[in-house]
Amino acid sequence: MSIASYRAQIADYSRQIEDARARIAQLERALDGLDDFDAAMVRELASREDAVQQKRALVYRLQAVPNARVVQSCSEILNRNISQVMAQFEEGYAGVRAEIARARERDLEEIQELKRRIGILEGRIRDAQACIRALELEQRRARERAARLRAEGE
Repeated sequence: MSIASYRAQIADYSRQIEDARARIAQLERALDGLDDFDAAMVRELASREDAVQQKRALVYRLQAVPNARVVQSCSEILNRNISQVMAQFEEGYAGVRAEIARARERDLEEIQELKRRIGILEGRIRDAQACIRALELEQRRARERAARLRAEGE
């Protein structure tokens, strides 16, 4: 191959490395977004738990009402509502956490693969650079040989 061909290869490998690094940056931003979303879910769960505590406090205050049948009925409704809301939210939250974990794993695997690919490309660039140096040395020796032969011929 010629020096120009090796240089073209180096340019192509460099573009591929640049693209891989851009993708890694994109994936890292996506991972940051997943972390932010997960933190928001934790805050939401805490907020829901606060709401549950408030409803339970309401049930406790209802017990001071003199009409026992109303208290019993309201307490049952509120407790059922509290249980349903928390169960639904926790089920949804568990599903979201699982999906976040799967997405994180996929992104981390892709980042590792891209880093591996970058390493391979960097190795190919070094190899191409070594070939260019060898060809340049060969050309220089050929020019020196030609100059020596011209000098001997004169």
